Amino acid sequence: MRLTPLNQLQAGKISKADAYTQWQLNEQSIKKARFVKLRIYLRDQKAVSVAINTLFMMPFPLALAKPFLRKIKDPQVREMVSYIQYAKGTRIDVQSKDAIIRIAII
Repeated sequence: MRLTPLNQLQAGKISKADAYTQWQLNEQSIKKARFVKLRIYLRDQKAVSVAINTLFMMPFPLALAKPFLRKIKDPQVREMVSYIQYAKGTRIDVQSKDAIIRIAII
C-alpha cells in the first residue's frame, strides 16, 4: 500500500516541504462528498442518544441539505459549508465531558 504525502507527513517520514512538493506533483484529485453520517452520544441521556441516533441511522444526503444551507447569511459559516462538499473521506470526532459527536463525510 502506497502512503499519500499527507499520511507520510503525519507519520513523520517526510518534511512539510517534501509533502507539499509530492502533493503538487501527484495532482491529487478532490472527490465530492455525497452523504454525511452523524452519531451523537450524550453521557447522561441514553434515551435521547438512542432517539437521535435512530433519526440519523442512515447517512444523510447533502443534496437535501443544500437548499437550506444556501440561506445562511454569515459569510464565514457559508464558506465552511461550501468546503464540506469537497471533503470526502473526512472524519470529525468531538469529545467533551457531556457528549461524544462523530461526523463522517462520505
